[in-house]
Amino acid sequence: MQGSWTEFQKALGIDIPDIAIKLAVNEASAQVEAVLAGRGISLVRHTLVADMLEAGLLIRPINFSMPAEYHYYLVAPEAKFRTEKVRAFVSWISSEIS
Repeated sequence: MQGSWTEFQKALGIDIPDIAIKLAVNEASAQVEAVLAGRGISLVRHTLVADMLEAGLLIRPINFSMPAEYHYYLVAPEAKFRTEKVRAFVSWISSEIS
């Protein structure tokens, strides 16, 4: 996660002293729980907190985002992508991310 903070600082042109980062949590759900408990701020994937942002449980203090280091792929044997259930899922997930 330290790499994410470094990229965040570079993108915004700011410098946050290392001493200001007190708690390092590597598991995303634990990060969100810490923020909800008032323990600070965190860089997290929007998809993990979209519902909480919409509900007003969390706020996004600055309107900034950056590309994620990781990507997700739908993988399965080719024949599975011809089934009705999988085609429906692919259609749904594609509409959700576009």
